[in-house]
Amino acid sequence: MESKLIPYLLGTKESQNVNFYDDRGSYNFFELIEMIDEIQSWLTSFHFEKKSNVLVRLGNQVEAIASIIAIIRCGLVAVPVSVSIPDPLFEEYANHVDGVAYISSDENRKTVINILNSKYTNYNNPNTCLILFTSGTTGNIKAVELSETALISTVSAVIEYMQCDSNDCFFVIKDYVHCACLISEIFVALVTGAKVCLYNPRLPFTILRKKIKNHNATIMGVNPWIVDMICRQQDYIHYYKSLRVLVSSGSVLTKELKKKAMDILPFAQIINVYGLTEACSRVCAQNPRSETDYTSVGKAIRGVELALTPCWDDINEIIIKSSGNMLGYYNNEQATKEKIQNGWIYSGDIGFFDADNNLIVSGRKDDLIISASNKVDPNRVDSILRQFSGVIDSYTIGVPDYFFGEKVVSIIEYEHTWNRSVYMEIIRFCKAYLFSYECPSHILPVDKIPRTASGKVLKADVLTMITNN
Repeated sequence: MESKLIPYLLGTKESQNVNFYDDRGSYNFFELIEMIDEIQSWLTSFHFEKKSNVLVRLGNQVEAIASIIAIIRCGLVAVPVSVSIPDPLFEEYANHVDGVAYISSDENRKTVINILNSKYTNYNNPNTCLILFTSGTTGNIKAVELSETALISTVSAVIEYMQCDSNDCFFVIKDYVHCACLISEIFVALVTGAKVCLYNPRLPFTILRKKIKNHNATIMGVNPWIVDMICRQQDYIHYYKSLRVLVSSGSVLTKELKKKAMDILPFAQIINVYGLTEACSRVCAQNPRSETDYTSVGKAIRGVELALTPCWDDINEIIIKSSGNMLGYYNNEQATKEKIQNGWIYSGDIGFFDADNNLIVSGRKDDLIISASNKVDPNRVDSILRQFSGVIDSYTIGVPDYFFGEKVVSIIEYEHTWNRSVYMEIIRFCKAYLFSYECPSHILPVDKIPRTASGKVLKADVLTMITNN
């Protein structure tokens, strides 16, 4: 079946305006096409069976994008993997998806195709064109199969609500392996002919902000941690004055941080968006062209239907039906059945709709703490802790307990001197605003709350911190 995605990404008049910038220089549309053609020629010479899985493990992000497009254009399935993962984990990823080959760089930084010496059975859905790994915060690897229809639907919906065009410049500060980065930023830029900056996201932000200024970046995907960092460095706000939209994902900006950011960055719209890899990166978004509230993630984007289904009592799980929904998890029928029921993706997130039908995401279903039969929402606890003077960030979790089943424990980033007096003051503060069963039984100050690149807290690392203290 002939690809519809590739003509959509590269076949418009606007696409020819696209320019990519990275650590090695710049690439215009025609140079990108030459790169794609060359990689496609190499792939074709190996005579892989249709829909075979080919992994992409490249440090240069422009070459990675060209490789992903070339793989799909050959009728194969592209599987992006971060170049930074260690070899044993890469081998685990390759085995997980029955990879037939992978594209990487040799010692001379030349792009090469490596054959994997295995006889694999391919379990792909015939409509799969892209597989993205997701592990959430649990570390359990799952491979999400996405179709061309899902990609086209999501990209077109993002273009519609963002109103982006060839005058825009996307400054991308995450790897191409991230669903939102690849689909809702890079692919959107390809279709609209926008400029794309793909510098190493691990560069110090002192360097990245200079590049933001030099390129007159207009759109940047961020997470709350990055927004907070920008707000704390007010002497450098002039570096960001070209930005018209900051798109926050990974976790929702707190009301306090969003208010602060809007005051410090009055020239930019700051919008919350919500999505998951299983729904092709984007489900809801605040409207960047109108007044946005402080707490919601906005309304469903075009092509997405949202509903709530009861979990416990008055707590509801968010479910999603969309043309962007995944086809399933690769070779994991049980996990697919648990995630997709009657055409609806069960997100695992809990939330509700406000009076204007905006979605409020209040947390993860699995994060609810059951303490002595009481249900504790850790996000409510964190919202109180963050109001205490000197608390920069907090994360509350349920820790196994012999008597209560789980006890409520919070870790916090605290910017002042920590002592017993401060500890007791915070406990009194919590008791003034929370039910007794919601109050943390222990509060642990840490230098940094461990998070993924997208801002999600690493639960296993948090539990290790708590156990070791």
